[in-house]
Order: sequence, then structure tokens, then C-alpha cells
Amino acid sequence: MTRRIVLAVVGVVLSLVAVGLAVGSGGEGFRFWGAREPIYIFGDRSFTTANGVIAGSGTAEDPYVIEGWQIAPANAGYGISIDHTTRHFVIRNCVIDQAGEAAIVLNSVVNGRVEACLLYRNEAGVALVNAHRNTVSGNLILENRYGVVAAVGSRDNVIAGNSFVYNGLGAIDPDGWNSWSLDGRGNFWSDYTGTDENKDGIGDQPYTLAGDRYPLVSPPVAAADFPPCIPCGQGPAQMVDGMLLVTSRTPIELAASDPGSGVRGIYFSIDGGEWRTYAGPFTLMGPDGVRRISYYAVDRLGNAEAVRTITVLLDNRPPETTIEVGAPSYKDAAGLWVTSRTPIGLVVKPGTEATGVVTYFQIDGGEWVPYVRPFTITQNDGPHALAFYSRDATGNAEPAKTVKLIKDDTPPTTSGASGGLPADASETVVPTPPEQSPSVTPPPVQTPPQTGM
Repeated sequence: MTRRIVLAVVGVVLSLVAVGLAVGSGGEGFRFWGAREPIYIFGDRSFTTANGVIAGSGTAEDPYVIEGWQIAPANAGYGISIDHTTRHFVIRNCVIDQAGEAAIVLNSVVNGRVEACLLYRNEAGVALVNAHRNTVSGNLILENRYGVVAAVGSRDNVIAGNSFVYNGLGAIDPDGWNSWSLDGRGNFWSDYTGTDENKDGIGDQPYTLAGDRYPLVSPPVAAADFPPCIPCGQGPAQMVDGMLLVTSRTPIELAASDPGSGVRGIYFSIDGGEWRTYAGPFTLMGPDGVRRISYYAVDRLGNAEAVRTITVLLDNRPPETTIEVGAPSYKDAAGLWVTSRTPIGLVVKPGTEATGVVTYFQIDGGEWVPYVRPFTITQNDGPHALAFYSRDATGNAEPAKTVKLIKDDTPPTTSGASGGLPADASETVVPTPPEQSPSVTPPPVQTPPQTGM
């Protein structure tokens, strides 16, 4: 019996995640489509949360899981590179776009799986280098120069159930030591020209370029199975130290499937507490910090899958922003006096910053503008209302604060007594006015953000 269980994070602030889950392709595990830098793992000890591993212990029954990432490796040759490892792992539900060498590289690796990934516009989709007994299945390999390359003695790898679409060259396997089908089903190749007379979905002629004896005539994986990915690397979910960032407003959904007797129930536990029967989406309450969700499913015959655990970071605390006013400035009972040369900075208070904090400000009730650098007040002399606030990636936003600033660029005037100069005055010294500094132009106006959730 096979089964799968998916822990899915959805909600208003993660709307793209909901899209990805609604149409996502198969595979077990945790999906959230988060953005990150390229992943490089050398040796078994490098399977860590810092390197994108979100679950697993590296055994055949509980492989390391690298899942849910969107990677656009603009300055790297690869999106995910696994090097000289023997532990069991799975890379799945990842989107990798425009890698200079290969989206995924398995170099001197055994016991790996690549499944349910979108590998798009790379030099190569998957590069197998001296790699053995790995599986590449259920992926969309789209518009790469090369689809899958098996090189340097790679053997006994299985590449099946993938969609190879509009690649320059779908496959390279010079030694022919790898299998391009599984259980009588191969891959879909967009340049396949064979027939399917008996309408069983399998081509009557082999796809000789890859040695695929059972090519599929319809793609098993399509672009609609993935979230929007152009540009990649801008997924809505956020990670901190390998943990997904959530709030107490983030619904968490569990789903299980069983093609046999069917699912009897799903059970979950939070932070090692009592096991509860899953009845619908739930949220995490209690103190902020690291939280652990364990879950498993049982079918109608009492067969239970192994318990899985995912670690998340609960963060309900909004950032806190302070204002820093440079020189020249002066404060009295009337307010804070500034000039058009006075730099004004907005700083997130240390200890309250979180992933993806953006600060906004407005002057005199105008457009909300994202803060990017210190700015100046360029409006007319007189009082002005400066409002500002910050929000983080999970949607936590502080209440807007307002500060009164009085702009004064007018110099004082001096009047003397009539009747001319004093008898002993031979010369009048006029002070040189200070050098004027150019004003700092505020950032361009953008659409005001929505602060409500």
C-alpha cells in the first residue's frame, strides 16, 4: 500500500501557496514555495536546515527532504548541487530557473530522488555525474539546452514519468547504462514523432535518443502544476534558519490519500503534546518561537505511516520602527524643527526585525512610499506630518506612527537703529552664509500598501 500526506500552509498572506497546492503534482511532504539562494551539499553531514533540508533523518524510510524552494541562481552554475553523499534524500516540489550549468547536479551520489520539480531555462535540467541508483521522476523539464545528462559512468539511475518539453536535446546517456522507463512507462518527449495505435498512452515506437522504450504520448506533468515562477526566487513563503515563518493567523492544512482501503484518519501533535484527530485547518497559538508539528495517517486496515515532523517559527510580533533626524535640527515645545538639508532616517528597532521587513512612510497624508534611504522634507516651510510603519513577510504590521516636523529654510533678519554707524565703527563684517547641500529626493511614489490582513 502506498500513501502520502501533505502538510500545507495556506492563507491570505500566502495566496500563491494556495495556488500551488490546489494544482500541485504528486509527492509526499511539505509544500510552501519559498525563495532562497542556491543549495550546495558536500558529504552526508551537510544535510542541514541551513542547506535547505526541512525534514528527514537520511534513512530509506525517512529520507532527508529538500522541498518547496524557488531558486533563480543568477550568480551560480547550479540551483541544487549534491556532492559525494550516500544517505537517502529527496528533492521535490522545487522550481529552479536559469542555472548556468544545471538546475540539479548529483555528483558521486547514490540513493537520491528528484521528483515533482520544475526545471526551466537552465543549461541542463539534471546532471548525473558518476551517480548511481538515483531516481528522476514526475518532473517538468522545460526549455533547457539539455534535459537530463548522464555522464562520467553514471549507471543504474531511473528516469521515468517526466515531461521533457521544448529542450534543445532531451537526454544524453552515451553509455546507455540507465533506465528511461519504469514498470512499462517512460517519459513524455515533445519531439517524439511516433504513433499510439492502440490508444494506451504509450508510443508504439521507442524514443531512441534516450533509449526510452515506452515513451508517453501525453505529458504527465504540466506547467499548471506549479506556482507562478517568472521571475523565480520570489515565492511568498519565508524561511528563517531552515524553518517556515508563520503567524497565529496562518491556517495549516493536513491532507492524506490512500489508493487502497482509504484513509481512516489523520492525527497530529503540537510540540510533543497529545495526539489529536485532524478535522480541518488549524492555527498555532501560544508563545512565539520554534514550534514542531508532528503528523501521520492511518488507513481503514490500521496501517499507519511513519510519524513526520516539521519545524516552523511562530512570529506574531510586528516590527518596531523609530525615526532618526540628522543635523541641522532643533526641538522645542512647538515640535521638531528641520530644514531641507536635514536627513531623516527610519530604522527598525533591533530585536523586532524579522524576515522581509519593509518600512513605509507618507508626508501630509500623501502616497505611502517604501523607505529605501534617508530623505529630506522638500515641501514648503511650515509644519508637516510624517507618518511611518513597518511590516514583515508574514503580514505583521505595527500601527502607523506620526511625527510633527516643522520645516524652516528662512534665515533670520536683523534690523539696526537709525542714524548711521557708530562713530568708532570703521568696518562692518558680514558672515558668509553656510554652504547649501543638495536635497535628497524621496523614493518614487508607489501604490500604498494594504495594512489589513
